[in-house]
Amino acid sequence: MESPGSSTFIYIGDDAVFRWPAFNVADAAIVIGAFLLLLYYYREEKQRKADRSAG
Repeated sequence: MESPGSSTFIYIGDDAVFRWPAFNVADAAIVIGAFLLLLYYYREEKQRKADRSAG
């Protein structure tokens, strides 16, 4: 028996052919945000090293 609340899961695939795991939208947003944060710090550190060697 399912609750009448909203669903925040994304299902990919056709049940007859294959079934990919369901993605929770909130979990995906956390993973993407963490990746972008790591990318930001990596690029920031790379820029600092370039500024130190140039100046």
